[in-house]
This record gives sequence, C-alpha cells and structure tokens, in this order.
Amino acid sequence: MNGDTFLPFGPNAGYLAELYQLYLSDPSLVEPAWAEFFATVDSSAVIGNGYTNGHSANGHSTNGHVAPATRGSSEAIAQRLVDAYRSYGHAASQLSPLGAGGMKSAEPVELSLSYHGVAQSPESLSLSAYSFGGAKYSSCAELVEALKRTYCGTIGFEFMHLTNAEERAWLQSRIESRPSTAFATEERREILRDMVRAELFESELHRKYVGTKRFSLEGNDTLIPLLSVVIKRAAASGVKGIVLGMAHRGRLNVLTNTFGKPLPKIFCEFEDKTVATIAGAGDVKYHLGYETERAANGT
Repeated sequence: MNGDTFLPFGPNAGYLAELYQLYLSDPSLVEPAWAEFFATVDSSAVIGNGYTNGHSANGHSTNGHVAPATRGSSEAIAQRLVDAYRSYGHAASQLSPLGAGGMKSAEPVELSLSYHGVAQSPESLSLSAYSFGGAKYSSCAELVEALKRTYCGTIGFEFMHLTNAEERAWLQSRIESRPSTAFATEERREILRDMVRAELFESELHRKYVGTKRFSLEGNDTLIPLLSVVIKRAAASGVKGIVLGMAHRGRLNVLTNTFGKPLPKIFCEFEDKTVATIAGAGDVKYHLGYETERAANGT
C-alpha cells in the first residue's frame, strides 16, 4: 500500500491510531492479526486518519511518544518532513496579533530532523532537486524554510484529519501553490488607512448616536481593505461593474469607505424621521444602497 492510499476508518479512526502507536512501540502489544495488518500499511494511511494535531484520539499529546522514523535516503527524509509539516505545521503557526511579543506555542517535535532519526543539521543535508509547491530544492534547509513559510506563517492549515482523500488533495494543492501574500510598503500603508477609516467611522457613530442600532463592523474591520483588493483585482481583470449585496452588519461602513457614500448623507439617515416614518422605523437606513463610480489601478 503506497503513501497515496488512505484508509477510511471513519469513527474507528481514533481506536486504530491508538493500536498503531502500541504496534510502533512493540508489535507484541497488539493482536497478531493487527501486527500483520500494520506491517503492510503505510503509516500515513493510519496517522492521516486518526492521529493528527499532536494529539491521539483520547486527547493526550503525542509529542515525544511516537517512535521516530528510521534513517533513510535524503529524499525519504524530505518526504517525511513534508508530511510532518502538513500534519503538525499549524501548531507552530504565528497566529498572535502581537507578533513576537505574543503567546507562541512550542514547535512540535515532529517538525525536527532529530525526530526522524537524522543527526545532521538541515544545512548539511543535500537533496536531489526535491519538488515541493511547484519549486525544486537542493538542500534540506531551503525546503524547511519553504515548509515554514507555507504551514507555519500567519495562517495555520489543519486538514490531514479529513477522511476524504480527494478533499485533502484539493486543499493541499491550493495551500502549497498559493502565491506570496507579501505587500509592498505603499500597499501596507493603504491597508492601514482603510483600517483606520473603518475604525473611526464606527467610533464616530457610537459617539454621536449612543444607543442607536448601528450593526457595527467592529471585529470584522479587515473587510474594508479586503474589498479594496478585490475591486482592484477585478478591475485589472476587465470587470466593469460590481453589484454587492450584503447583510446589515458592516453595511454602512462599506457604503462610505468602499462605495464612497458621503458621510453627511449617512448621518442624515440616522436623524431623518420622515424616511423612518414612511419606510418603517428601526433599521431602515440599512435597506438603503448607493451607486458610484470608483477609479481603480489608476483607471
């Protein structure tokens, strides 16, 4: 059974994973039939089903309790590292908004070369044009850097527990082939300006109309710079018009900061009792829209 084969153990995945760990420690600890079965099964077929996230099915950490893989060829070692990052990389991702000053989880032992029975450093381990994410790597150090960028960045991906092999393959291909999300200095400043405008708008509404229903965008402020990027890329692809339908939450912020609806007009709708009387009091201003033309990418 090769590494591409996946066994659909379903609800019994956890039990199988525990048996497999016993087998790795000592084959005599499991029934002979299970020992014979595990001897013919690729480890990823079992681990990928019920043994991910650094935890067994019973919730106990597996770090340090799984028999490390034996030494093999450089390419085999590279493949084991790739599999480890796919399964455990999310546990080392940088999710704290405080950056280096925030809480940081210890890197799972499964991501180290020593765990895989290799005493060498990544710099001293050469590869033969190993392919990952559409690029080829001639050293383990370069591959590890690519794995960290992919699986241990500011987005964590946890998908190896999925029982559908096609779904896992689809997610894996998208994750590993996605383009860099680095922004140029001016783009970063523009994103900051969008975030500041979104925050100031909500703050002013809260200050000026205390107790008034306003369906704030707060907590989802990144929607404003996100829409800005979407509109620019759409324009660059030849899109001439965009019609956006959305829920009440954040609608006013989008109307003013994305579509350019004038602030005086929005404030008037908060205070215009005539409109509320005709159309029905309450959240009528969230039923109103706006149409405008916006320059994107200098056009």
